[in-house]
Amino acid sequence: MGLVYGLFLYKKPGEDRKNLKFIFQLIISSVIVLGGIKILLESAFLNVLYGKAYLAVIASRLVTQSIMLPVQVITIFLLEKYLRPFVKKYLYKEEKITIDEYLSKFDKVTKDPNLDAMKYIMDKFNNPEKQTKFIHVSGTNGKGSICEMLASVLNNTEYKVRKIYISTFNKI
Repeated sequence: MGLVYGLFLYKKPGEDRKNLKFIFQLIISSVIVLGGIKILLESAFLNVLYGKAYLAVIASRLVTQSIMLPVQVITIFLLEKYLRPFVKKYLYKEEKITIDEYLSKFDKVTKDPNLDAMKYIMDKFNNPEKQTKFIHVSGTNGKGSICEMLASVLNNTEYKVRKIYISTFNKI
């Protein structure tokens, strides 16, 4: 799916794209993704996996995807229109540098792993991590132990500790 959008919606550096041309490309790519991939291929996969009637699955998916087409086109268009200036402002520098010049700013990962790249990106966003007042712990194993150790250390300082355990996504 990403390949289809990339082929149709890629904007070359310096290219000035008109809204009408972008909307046309967006509609074509969305029809290919929703019609060709979501309806035909996923229905075929469901037929193979579960033995459901192919035409019945296509019919239900056709209704769903026809509702999703305008929603998806409008959402992607608005994101492109309003998010691109923000991304340009905070992520792209005005001066032109080559990829080699950019990468030479950082140490080689294999020799001396460090967080210079992350610091560079956080500086671009005015260091939002310095304003956070929480610790996020995630992973496969050891979350409970880590949280208990952190709570024990922080309880002995001026910080208040409040633990929230979420076992499912819909628990909040």
